Amino acid sequence: MKKVNKILLVDDDEVSCFVHQSVLENMCVAEQVLCMHDGTQALQYITDHYKNSTKQEQGKDLLFLDLNMPDMDGFEFLEKLKKLQDIDRSRLTIYMLATHIGSQDGENVNLHKDIVQKYILKPLDANEVKTLIGG
Repeated sequence: MKKVNKILLVDDDEVSCFVHQSVLENMCVAEQVLCMHDGTQALQYITDHYKNSTKQEQGKDLLFLDLNMPDMDGFEFLEKLKKLQDIDRSRLTIYMLATHIGSQDGENVNLHKDIVQKYILKPLDANEVKTLIGG
């Protein structure tokens, strides 16, 4: 099975993060799986590790982004990510995670199709991950 360098999980729900991180680590699909519990923490991580000048971390990383978070929802996160300067967004493949798909959410996902690959219902499962990674 293919393996990616890094998977970032951004979800305020610690149980969801734990479950998703466990699934991904048990599948051995990434060198590293990191969990961040809010958008601010994730944006800071991206700012620190995805600068255009940073070349030691090559290849695409996956970012699973929870849609519904209290301080900054997934769409707000995407807007702030787009505004970050000197960030190599091409190194991130972004998937939105949600417990359900509302009609307004679907419209908002379409507004971000330039940066979001797919909208996925929680919980992540092994078959979905295999499909996303291409394994």
